[in-house]
Amino acid sequence: PYRFSSKTLRLLSTVFFLIFLYNIYVLLFRTETYNRSYEYFISISFMVSLIAVEIFFAYLSKKNVFLILAQIFLIATNLRVAPQIICSGLIGIDPWWHQIFATKILKSSHIPLGYSYSKLPVFHLVTSLTSLITGLDYKSSTITSIGFSNLISLIFVFLIGRFVFNVKIGLLGSLLSGIADWYIHAGFLMIPNTFGTVLILVIIYIIFELRYRFPIIT
Repeated sequence: PYRFSSKTLRLLSTVFFLIFLYNIYVLLFRTETYNRSYEYFISISFMVSLIAVEIFFAYLSKKNVFLILAQIFLIATNLRVAPQIICSGLIGIDPWWHQIFATKILKSSHIPLGYSYSKLPVFHLVTSLTSLITGLDYKSSTITSIGFSNLISLIFVFLIGRFVFNVKIGLLGSLLSGIADWYIHAGFLMIPNTFGTVLILVIIYIIFELRYRFPIIT
């Protein structure tokens, strides 16, 4: 199959980063407060198309794979952080209650009892710990910790795809997951279920790795 040279890949990557900068400019200097312009989504589409071309036609050396993964992460981060940027307040599913519960943990230095999340406080503990370490407010802490965990799951999508099929399928799976609507929602709504996108994939990958390293002898 046809493979373009490393020089062509660098050219496509340069075009990608230029479009990405334009995308950020369009987002920050939008004319409507709570909406993203058509230019924003058109530029996202161009960037996704460029990555798809790179996956299918570039020689996937280790260096090129890291470069493509970095581009996927930039798009995925953009799609998850942008909704938080354009809204000044909290967004998500019952975010005010999550904020109240996380604040109670910080103020009392222990998990409050008698609440619906008292026995499942991982989400709030991670958010509170991030806020305690970084000094960020609740919204910024959730973006930093919970949103980042959603992005980390894309690595495991790649690893599972590479393990089961090949590097190309792993990259394609990571790209499609990064732009999938439900996956994006899980990344910016900042809810406890967001951890599910990470834990399930980690468990699946560990199962594959254990099966490969320690095959069952029958």
